[in-house]
Amino acid sequence: MNRVSFAAKRAHLDLMLLNRGALAPLGITPARLDMLQAIRARFDGCQTQGQLAALLGVTRQTVARMARSLAALGLVNCERTPPDLRRVYIFLTDAGRALLERFHRIYLRSGLAGQPAVFALRDDARQPEKASQLIDMAREIRASLSKWAPFSPESIDARSWDDGASLEGRDRKVFLNVARWLNAKFRALPFDYVLANSPPFPK
Repeated sequence: MNRVSFAAKRAHLDLMLLNRGALAPLGITPARLDMLQAIRARFDGCQTQGQLAALLGVTRQTVARMARSLAALGLVNCERTPPDLRRVYIFLTDAGRALLERFHRIYLRSGLAGQPAVFALRDDARQPEKASQLIDMAREIRASLSKWAPFSPESIDARSWDDGASLEGRDRKVFLNVARWLNAKFRALPFDYVLANSPPFPK
């Protein structure tokens, strides 16, 4: 394994750990959140196990295992319906929809969801244009490597983050606690250096 691929693997694992910690107040893991968002990607909030496996780039067995765990939490229902009883359909419950709406309020609109990737690389105050540049670079890398998992989680442009200004009550408390945790967890690499030393992508 060369240094680039090893560094990418370590960065992925580090980001997974950071995202897991950031999502802990909602009682959900990054993988389960991805699956809930993938289910909601259809207008009716329903997907088959096979569709979800193709969207997420995982096996049907992985989807089945995750569906069982989400069903135990009351976030999805799994049903077999005619005419093809071999297919298992996975539906969001009201609780699942409510959790996604809460995630949108606390993490997406505020910018918390983008911070595990961006905050660790910044030098000083939040710079939305640089955050957007990093996200665009990540998308180009992903597209150039493979198209095996077409699902992309919901996101909000960094220029539209409101830093939690719209949050109140319990949601505001969760936002502040997660923001403090992220602040304490990382301020590691110089963001300007990463962008300045990244080669341009060929057109």
